[in-house]
Amino acid sequence: MDKLSSLLTSLEPGSDRLAALEAVKPALSTLSRQELVDGLRDVSLLPVFDCLNGGEPSLIQAACSVLQHLLGFTDPALVLERYGGLMVHGLVHQDENVVLLILKQMSRCILDDELALLVIQRDMVRPVLDKLEGELVVATEVINWAVLLAETPGGVSALSTPEVVTQLQGIASKSTILQMRVLDLMVRVATLGQEHLQSVQTSGFLEQLIKILHKEDFLLKLNCVELLTTLALAPHGQKYMESAGVLTIMTTLLEDCPNHPFADILLPGLVKFWGNLAHTRPQYIMTKFPVFLNALVNMVQSDDFTAQSIAFETIGYIGVSLEGKTALVDMGNKMVECIEKLEMLIRDSPTEVKIRAMNALASLIKLDKVNQSAEMLSLTQAWYMRVPTTMNMVTNIVKQPFLDLRLAAYQLLCVMADQPWGRALIMKQPGFSEFLMDRSGEKDKRGREEKFRVVQTIMESREAKEILGPEMDLQMKQFVKEGPHFVQVQSQVAYEEA
Repeated sequence: MDKLSSLLTSLEPGSDRLAALEAVKPALSTLSRQELVDGLRDVSLLPVFDCLNGGEPSLIQAACSVLQHLLGFTDPALVLERYGGLMVHGLVHQDENVVLLILKQMSRCILDDELALLVIQRDMVRPVLDKLEGELVVATEVINWAVLLAETPGGVSALSTPEVVTQLQGIASKSTILQMRVLDLMVRVATLGQEHLQSVQTSGFLEQLIKILHKEDFLLKLNCVELLTTLALAPHGQKYMESAGVLTIMTTLLEDCPNHPFADILLPGLVKFWGNLAHTRPQYIMTKFPVFLNALVNMVQSDDFTAQSIAFETIGYIGVSLEGKTALVDMGNKMVECIEKLEMLIRDSPTEVKIRAMNALASLIKLDKVNQSAEMLSLTQAWYMRVPTTMNMVTNIVKQPFLDLRLAAYQLLCVMADQPWGRALIMKQPGFSEFLMDRSGEKDKRGREEKFRVVQTIMESREAKEILGPEMDLQMKQFVKEGPHFVQVQSQVAYEEA
């Protein structure tokens, strides 16, 4: 640490400060982490902070690098105590790297509830929030910081004071971009809990968000739908939207969407919103809001691969739960016709769409063991049989040289292998059990592991011996015992000619 002290002492205006800064990290390379932590308690980094005031970009960059390194070994309490004032001053620095450095340290400080209260008491909240007007990378860090602060005991109150609310409203009034940044922050805070939502609601920001839905600005409306989708992920957020009439407005938007000039862009966002609601409350949403069901069916029946894949992703997301499966069954023939469309997507569509289609089918037929009643097993098998060529298509896909496709196929096979009817289909496919146990056919690590998981899932039951015979059953048990990355070592004996 003496070497560090000497280097920091030499950081005076007029000296070669850049060379001194560049020598700091090499000088500390022999010290352990604990030695650095202990040593930095007695070392002042003020000379390094002072280098940030120079106009030379190389000097500022070097100072940022050194501070990032050394502050990472300094207790956040010491950082706040010694350098809190400097950090607030540095928030107005012209170099965004300096601002990002300070925001990172401020984030470390508020991870501790007591330090977070100190940050609030020292009026450091508003200077940070001012940086919402900065570049996107800076504004993103500010939003993350404020959400962290809101999770601390006094955080939501600090973000709800009249001064802060006025400050945020002032920022939001300057442009639509800044307005969406402020609303993004407020929505993320609101999702944290009922108290947080009430605080944000009282500040008037949620009302602003809802009003945007009535505006003609298409991009603004699209961003608004995305933020409401985030709010819908929280149960208390859903209750608020229902009581505030948001679901009625979103129903109207979905009904009118086909007539909108940008329907192709707006519709996926609306479907995602309703899909999140239907995932948590499938029976209620599917029954009370039939317009959502009609939109899904229309997207499935369209000739647009993107629309079809979004619709199936949503159907799979709804149908992954038991309640969701029951709600989809109540769709009757509409659901059957939708599933039949999956066959075409898995067979004749671009790679990304094939992956999404297989993932959707896997979600629909997924059934945890505790839920494998005769009725539910019959349902998943019936849905699977609506895509009769699935097994042939999947066995072909796992032999193709595209990892993402193979992984999606293996995932579908794993879901099948976890159910009696699916295991039987896999094991009765000629030569496929041998293929699954051939490690040499799968060069990628993830691929080998997923391929292995299919066999492992099959062998968790006792049906292999009955279907494949005792010899194959023993081979599969040995395969599972050896693991996915086993390599057979062949001994070679050299013979020396006499």
